[in-house]
Amino acid sequence: MKLIVDSPQSLRVKQGDLIVKGQILVDRSAARQQILARRQKVQQEAVLLAATEDIPVAPLNSTAAEAQVKQAREQVRRADAAIQEFLANSPYTDIARQTLPLPDEEKQLAQLQLAKSNAQVQLQQAIAQLNSLNSTQAQQGQTDSSTKKKRLLNELKTIESQLLALQDIQSPHDAIVEKIEWQKKDKNGMTVELALAVHSLSDPLPPLPSTSNDPLLSVPGSTPALPTGGQPFPNIPPNPTNPLAPSTSTAPQSTAPVQIPTTSQRR
Repeated sequence: MKLIVDSPQSLRVKQGDLIVKGQILVDRSAARQQILARRQKVQQEAVLLAATEDIPVAPLNSTAAEAQVKQAREQVRRADAAIQEFLANSPYTDIARQTLPLPDEEKQLAQLQLAKSNAQVQLQQAIAQLNSLNSTQAQQGQTDSSTKKKRLLNELKTIESQLLALQDIQSPHDAIVEKIEWQKKDKNGMTVELALAVHSLSDPLPPLPSTSNDPLLSVPGSTPALPTGGQPFPNIPPNPTNPLAPSTSTAPQSTAPVQIPTTSQRR
């Protein structure tokens, strides 16, 4: 088996170990904890984005445009005030200005009215510029929100794929680890090759032979009982000259052999 591990410490077996099916060979819990922490952070960013995407964002560059609008409105006010002041100080009435030829009066009043018109045009332009800036920033904010939401979604998908790939590696067999060989490290991690001697549970070890019918394998018990009418070994007194040898005076006498009659004698 060729396995990819983050570090030698994540390999949970060593040479000579007896392993069972389903036992963890490579523990990847440490790497999973890092990915889980990253997933939690991305989920928090997504929740915050969903909560704030409907809130209008204040324009970042609208200060100058708002100042131009304010200045243009002040110019319109001053131009209108200049016209009112001119009319209030003029010796002519409105009827006189309408019926009499007053070239100097008409010229001054026309200049004041032109200044007011120019101020009003500048005000309209400043307001239009401010509205355009706010609209552009609003669209940009929506685009940024959509882009960020898409980025977070893709990152969550990547994290889920990484978590699936970081599951603990379990043994597929009951086996003995005969050899462990470490190979070179690459961008994916360290590669280790395990040589397993597989043992199948469908082929169990043969039972030990029975010792009940084999006197060589039977375990000796207590002294067997004597048969009916039997006598135990006689107490043979020791020989005075050799304590280890029996006395010749008490040795049992030999008996004559039993003669078996021949055929002619039986007849």
